Amino acid sequence: MSEDMDRDWQEWIDRIEREDVTEEELREFRAALESSPEQMEHYLEALMVESSLDLKAGLSMPAPTEAADKVTFLQRWKLPLAVAAAIAISVGSIMFLTNQEASVPVSGESYLATVSDSNPIADEAGLRIGAPLQAGEISLPEGARVGIAMRKGASLEVNGPARFRIDDAMRIYLYEGRVQTYAPEYAHGFTIETDEGKVIDLGTRFVTTSGTELGTEIHVNEGLVEADVNDQVTQLAEGQAGILKDGKLSSTDYLANRLNVPLDPTLKDSDGDGVSDVVERFYGNDPNDSSDHPRMLRLEESFVGYKDGEREDEPFMGTGSAERWKGRGLYLEQGLEYSNHGKQLLTKGGGFSTVGIGHIGNSLYFKEGDLPDQGVIYMSFLIKVPEVKGSHVFGGFLLYNDTYNEKLFVGDLSPVREFGSRYEESALQVSYEKEVDTEVQLFVVRIDRTRQVTDVFMNPPLDLPEMDLKPTHRHQGAPEFNSLMLRSGGNNGYVTLFDELRVGLTWDAVLPLED
Repeated sequence: MSEDMDRDWQEWIDRIEREDVTEEELREFRAALESSPEQMEHYLEALMVESSLDLKAGLSMPAPTEAADKVTFLQRWKLPLAVAAAIAISVGSIMFLTNQEASVPVSGESYLATVSDSNPIADEAGLRIGAPLQAGEISLPEGARVGIAMRKGASLEVNGPARFRIDDAMRIYLYEGRVQTYAPEYAHGFTIETDEGKVIDLGTRFVTTSGTELGTEIHVNEGLVEADVNDQVTQLAEGQAGILKDGKLSSTDYLANRLNVPLDPTLKDSDGDGVSDVVERFYGNDPNDSSDHPRMLRLEESFVGYKDGEREDEPFMGTGSAERWKGRGLYLEQGLEYSNHGKQLLTKGGGFSTVGIGHIGNSLYFKEGDLPDQGVIYMSFLIKVPEVKGSHVFGGFLLYNDTYNEKLFVGDLSPVREFGSRYEESALQVSYEKEVDTEVQLFVVRIDRTRQVTDVFMNPPLDLPEMDLKPTHRHQGAPEFNSLMLRSGGNNGYVTLFDELRVGLTWDAVLPLED
């Protein structure tokens, strides 16, 4: 390494961060670190100054799409500086810089991994950024979160409580916990072993959980993995999930956010009243007394009791803790009706129409503390759109977190003429392949804040229980919201009718049926 680089480590670090280095300089850099433990120590000291930079962006980046010999390591990974700090203390860091095996041993060769990110709880447990990890067992307390850079290139993110053993640079044994793994191409074969079997990377990003009665869960976010139980190997691809238990692999619901879902996502219901203990405690009810439970129907709006005609900022006349509608619309004496499979949804008479101007809707704000932060929330509504008057029209039910922060849209999509949904203002709208017509449609939205998924059901059969139904579409995520809105717009005043808006804690609460 030249004297100029040796003299000012911070300048060298800054150049790497902004990608102002050539392949030749990176090779020179590698050679210097290989040949001098003292150089390595100086470099690490400078890097540790920057080690507070966040690793999370690095762990969630997409896999590279270009050949390794055509781009620099920074162009391929764009890792935060904390990752460089973490991996630089091992031979693996040298290999990482050039994707080649190091030929000269360096200081710290016995270390198999390094802590590359941590939160305060992990810090207190002794797993601070930059801590080298050797073979052996590691425990994380509840709430701890660490990133780990394995010497051969795999990146791990572990959420506590967790207990695992590092066997070598390509293998860990997971007794308990949630681990997200990202293994680039040169780290193929990285293995997570559990009591139930093995999970082998084939160039992917996946989450593994272990230590519950469910068994070993595998959720593949990207790429491909192998599940090996008793030498029976099955491949799981992106968007698939499985459970290893009792010597076999069975399928399960894919959860893209499994890393942040509780280790055991099954919420306990001690008194068997259909409401989990955590939700009962949220409302101040006794989770051990089945006669003491919260109101299952938290809000109901049948638009009964309002003066007919177009009105603005009307006091809320439904049941629940909301105070008033904010916005504009037409309150109607005659509402909508709906039935299917020989069952009739309970309706009460009134109805509501939007004004058909895209930027004008009618919003209802939830009071703080009215809806739980764990468990499941259900919402249902009826919708009827007018005859088609153009392609760029829309009408739907929306959830917002503050006025202009859309979280979920369900209804008549634009510019397509189909019903569907959109999650968090995504450009990717999901069409349900149901062309828009003038019939009354029933939608049920199920938001699972524990498993972090949102399911939308369109016209679910009213004669079947919830457990027998599959959602029309599942969005991976549970929106944070504080209001709902009814809105439509487009060509020539595209008004949309709504009725029987309900929010509750159970499926049956939001789908009451006529006797």
